[in-house]
Amino acid sequence: MEGPSNKTIMAGDNVLFTCLSSGDPKPDITWQRNGRQLLHSGHANYEILNSGDLLLKRVGLLDEGDYTCSAKNLHGGQRSNTATLTVDGINSRHFYCKANDQCN
Repeated sequence: MEGPSNKTIMAGDNVLFTCLSSGDPKPDITWQRNGRQLLHSGHANYEILNSGDLLLKRVGLLDEGDYTCSAKNLHGGQRSNTATLTVDGINSRHFYCKANDQCN
């Protein structure tokens, strides 16, 4: 199993964490942030892709933390290494557009 790697990005940017696993049957992938499971749907700021990768959209300081993926099928499960997401400052264009409500 190959898990995510540490990332440092600017606030307002997107980030992709990868989770590569194999098995027969194909394992179900779940993600945790700071030890709490992320749901597969119903959240506007992240998406667990069909590949098992985790896409975080327009990250903010609250998205910082430790991310881990897990793979499980009827034969057992594995947990990846933990990757840390660090968010640097504020993306000035994103902040300006949000504050002034003038950008597309």
